[in-house]
Amino acid sequence: MNNKELIGELARRLELTQAEAQALLEKTCKIMGKRFAEMDTLSIQGFGTFEVKKKQERLTIHPVSGKRLLVPPKLVLSFLTGKAFKEKIKDLHPDE
Repeated sequence: MNNKELIGELARRLELTQAEAQALLEKTCKIMGKRFAEMDTLSIQGFGTFEVKKKQERLTIHPVSGKRLLVPPKLVLSFLTGKAFKEKIKDLHPDE
């Protein structure tokens, strides 16, 4: 599903216009982005938890030249699936 399809689905299910659904999605993403910039954790009950984590600097070896390189620390966004969401996914594929 791409952005346009998501907006269309939101508009249909929430009985909004395409423009209203797009504005809703943009505002939601903007709020989430601000919270992540503040290193805040975002939990959505029944779905999961988004958390900003800091990866430490590390040494690596360039595969071609063999030189050792220092990879600087960076922030990454992680997602932990909620229990209810995991169960819904399992129910879709019970044979696995």
